[in-house]
Amino acid sequence: MDEVTRYFKRYTEDGIWHYYKLLTKRVPAGRELIKLTHPRALIDFSEYNPDLPAHRALLGAYERMGESITATEYQQAYQRAVGADFDLYLNGQLVSTDDR
Repeated sequence: MDEVTRYFKRYTEDGIWHYYKLLTKRVPAGRELIKLTHPRALIDFSEYNPDLPAHRALLGAYERMGESITATEYQQAYQRAVGADFDLYLNGQLVSTDDR
């Protein structure tokens, strides 16, 4: 993971993808996840400490399981998520609900 930000998508079901970006040079490292499969879109930002073996393993798994995409494709998914009702999570905890 040499780059500052890498973008990915992962197939879930019925042609639906989850989109995420890894921010590995940020302290702490982070992953922003967009799920468009819920009745409401979900955006979750989670932080990881790469000094911890379990967190390092998770970051590596996220990198391996996703299909690399461009920042533009990621931004399009983000705009779809925030263009409708969505929930915002930080480290798995709901912090905001946006009803359009």
